[in-house]
Amino acid sequence: MAPEVITALGSTRIYGSGEIELRALQDVDFDIEAGETVVLLAPSGCGRSPLLNTTGGFDQATSGRLLFNARTRQDETRRSAAEFAW
Repeated sequence: MAPEVITALGSTRIYGSGEIELRALQDVDFDIEAGETVVLLAPSGCGRSPLLNTTGGFDQATSGRLLFNARTRQDETRRSAAEFAW
């Protein structure tokens, strides 16, 4: 088994606050191993874009952890964080 390159643990993304909240992702867990190809097929409005945006580092999850090679983005310096997912 290849090592996990990307791991999501309880990833949740909520838009809005107060009375109006939209849960785009709720408690998402997954592992992507080195060399693995992943395809996301799902109906419109299911949260594909928030999942890809948080995984790619373009948006931040409201809660949960996202690990790249067992490190979080917070582990990186400002310079390397900009190149973190790439």
